Formats: sequence, C-alpha cells, structure tokens
Amino acid sequence: MPTSPSTSASLPTPANAFDWRLDADGRVVIQKLRDSSAVDVVVPARIDENPVVAIADAAFAYAGLLTSITLPESVEKIGANAFFRCVSLTDVALPNALREIDSSAFDLCESLRSLRLPDALETLAPDAFNRCASLTELLVFHGNTRFRSVDGVLFDADGKTLFRCPPGKSGDYVVPDGVERIAPGAFDGCALLTSVTFPTSLQTLDAQAFRDCPALTQFQVAPENKNFRAVDGVLYSFDGKTLARYPEGKGDAFEVPAGVEIIGDGAFSGCKSLRTVALPLGLRSLDANAFSGCKRLTSAALSDGLQHIGESTFRGCKRLRTASLPTTLRSLGAGAFYGCKALTDVKIPDGIATVGAATFYACFKLRSVAFPDGLREIGASAFYACDSLTQVF
Repeated sequence: MPTSPSTSASLPTPANAFDWRLDADGRVVIQKLRDSSAVDVVVPARIDENPVVAIADAAFAYAGLLTSITLPESVEKIGANAFFRCVSLTDVALPNALREIDSSAFDLCESLRSLRLPDALETLAPDAFNRCASLTELLVFHGNTRFRSVDGVLFDADGKTLFRCPPGKSGDYVVPDGVERIAPGAFDGCALLTSVTFPTSLQTLDAQAFRDCPALTQFQVAPENKNFRAVDGVLYSFDGKTLARYPEGKGDAFEVPAGVEIIGDGAFSGCKSLRTVALPLGLRSLDANAFSGCKRLTSAALSDGLQHIGESTFRGCKRLRTASLPTTLRSLGAGAFYGCKALTDVKIPDGIATVGAATFYACFKLRSVAFPDGLREIGASAFYACDSLTQVF
C-alpha cells in the first residue's frame, strides 16, 4: 500500500544523526545522514528550535539499508539525488507541505513499489524516479492541483499531458484518450513495457519520452489520429515523411521505408541492439540525436540528397566504422560523431563551411580527414582525442 503523508508515530531520529545547516532564513536543511547503516529514519520537525524545511542534494545517498523515511510536515523540498541508490527503501512518508522533488531524488530506489504525492507538490523532476524498477504506481492526493493519477500513471491536472509512467509498469500500456502530449522522460527506464498505444487526441511526443525501454517492440496509434501513424510497430508522422520513434526492442536491423524525408530528433536514440539501418533515397535530414547511443550500429549508408546531420546524431555509436558523407550535405552539427571510437576515415564534402564543436571528439581510430576548400571554421575540440589522426588533406 502507498504511504500516506501523515506523521509517523515513531519517535524522531536524534538530531546528532544528521549533518545540517541553516539557510538564509534560519531554517534547517538536512545535509547528510551520518549513519549509512540506518534502517528506519524519522527526520525531526525541529533542530535547535529551528524548523526543518529541506533535504539537501544527496543527503541520504547510498544509505543501502534504509527501508523507511518519514519527513516532517515542515519539509518543502527534496534535493537532487537525495535518496540516490537507497536500494532497500520501501516506505516513504512525504509531508503535505512538500512543494518540490528535484532531479534523480529517488534514482535507483529499486525496492520502492508505490508512492503517493502530497497536496502541495508543484514541481517534480521527470527523472526523480529513474531506475526505480519496482515502482508500479504514482498516486496523488485529491487536494493536489498540479497532478492527477490514472491507473498509477502520472498526468497533469487536466489530463492532457502524460508526465510520468512509473518504471515498473509492464506489458502493454494504452494512453488514455484526451492526452495531447507525452512529456520529456515520460517513459524513461520502463524496461518491462512491450507496447504503447497512443490515442486519437495525441498531438505532441517529446523526443526524449522513450529511453531505456529495451522490451518495447511496438507502437500503435488510434486510426483516427491525424498527427501520427504506426507502421509495423514504428511511429511516423501522419504523412509518413518523418520517422518519429523506433521501438528500442524491435530488432537489430531496419530498412527505413521510401518516402521518409526526416529521421526525427532522437528517433533511434538508445537502440542498443540496432546493428544496421538502411536509409532511403530522398532522405533530407538526420535530426539531433537521431542515432545517439546506438552502441552496436556498425554502418549507416548516407545517400545523396541528405542535406543535414544534426547535433549529436551519431554520438556514442562506438562501433560505427564508416560514415560516407554525401556531396549534398550542407550542415554538420556539433558533436555529430562524438565518441565514434571505430570510425577510421572521413571526407568532409564541399558544401560544409563549418565543422562544429566536438564533432569528432574522441574518435580514437580516426586516421585521416579530407577538408573541403570552402571550409571556414573548425569548432572547439572538434578533433580532440583523435589519437590516431595522422593525415589531413
């Protein structure tokens, strides 16, 4: 059962169990739990007669034996990484006055199954519950005017934005009708989801909505939706000209169909099993992060007609050996090949006037680069740590 934010009957943990400081208004901020082997902690409402109002960044991080935490009604903020890697934590009592939960606050709390968010909560970082593998429901008290919960999934108050699906959700998930937007990080780390169905009402899908979803094999879209369509489990714009998202668990090879002109922002990002992708004639743009983090990708044939490679498009594709840049290319984004450790040779075409910052950063095996006559600028660290680079033309 989810924990309510009512005060625990347990006695407060002694003040000397914590490092703390006073903020500018003379209020207490808990900075650190001194005993990392503590099991049950009840943070006192006051220390030296001063109210406790915040839990600082990383205050309880790595408290691996901590199973329960009760915060007093005076606490208004939980800082970044406050309970990072509290792997045994199962019982969390959040106070009604809590207004803010910061980035990665409960990251890697692997035993946490359910959490109820209090009335006053206004700000919740999308990654607050990343890698909480057992978390299957995020509930909200009825007095909260910022969020609502439907079947354990978190939405904004009017139900139009899907804010966070708990990482422990499994199987098939159907986004409720009325949802218009999928927020950044909404499905981040949902490792057990196998399919997601979008409703007629969906208008916007953030590029970073689906990351680290290795079991996800298909997207489906209601046939009446006029913004998106799904073909063989892959998500496209309604007109089929933009590939919006490839499900991470679909397979290790894919042929982008003819007619696609744009590989959207983050479309294949994090597809760790993808080895080869065939791109069609007529493709005009690889948007930012299109293939970033595709660690097994070995080749991507870039055909004539391609005009744009966005920022960090192939970042972290550490097995990418070849990247033949077509003569039609006109822009090459910063960090486009950052960390492509296996890349050996590059010829930059005549249409490129600028090589952006960190474009070939840490391409350890890069041996030769051919520059065009019209090149005007090479950005900072564009070839930093290219230890094998011996030939420049």
